Amino acid sequence: MKLTGVASASETQFSFFIEFLAVGMALLWLSADTLGRWRGLRWLAAGLGIFLLADLAAVLSYWGTFPGQSRIIIIFTLIVAVILLISLALTRRLVHRRYQPLRFMLWLGVWSMVSSIVGAAAFVGVMVLSVGFPWHNLLPVLVQIVVPGLALSLCLYAVNLPYLLLMFSSPFFRRRFQVWLGVDSLLPQVQAAAPDG
Repeated sequence: MKLTGVASASETQFSFFIEFLAVGMALLWLSADTLGRWRGLRWLAAGLGIFLLADLAAVLSYWGTFPGQSRIIIIFTLIVAVILLISLALTRRLVHRRYQPLRFMLWLGVWSMVSSIVGAAAFVGVMVLSVGFPWHNLLPVLVQIVVPGLALSLCLYAVNLPYLLLMFSSPFFRRRFQVWLGVDSLLPQVQAAAPDG
């Protein structure tokens, strides 16, 4: 927080946000082998349910810290969870059935940025339509979309990075990650082709 220059008044919200993402990602990757069997909206709903659990746990641990704002915070964090899940789903679709850690990390960075900017655009669009805006002056709107979108994508990727490194280095998590990617159906063939000893 010191490096990013977060104001002291925002430290609690920033801590809540990071803790929510950390717990949500841990739960998501621990259940990746189960989630890997699902596709489309079923996978998205299950992932969102996991993040909702993390959200409720974070809200309970900060109980009374955000008087009257708990509902807004839950909605915001769930929007962030949807952005994160969509970027993971798009990356998974691109690298499906191929275990290529560097390729996965690069594509996740790209899709995190795209999804975050689209999410910021949707949020700003709703705000602009609700309060009215002179459309002849679009530059402030674009700044409000791109800058927060890029900041959010960097934050999401930074939280994802330790888990990705853990999945690539730990057999326990690597197996779950491979099942999630769909590589598990190829593993028996590889093991059968490998020489004994």
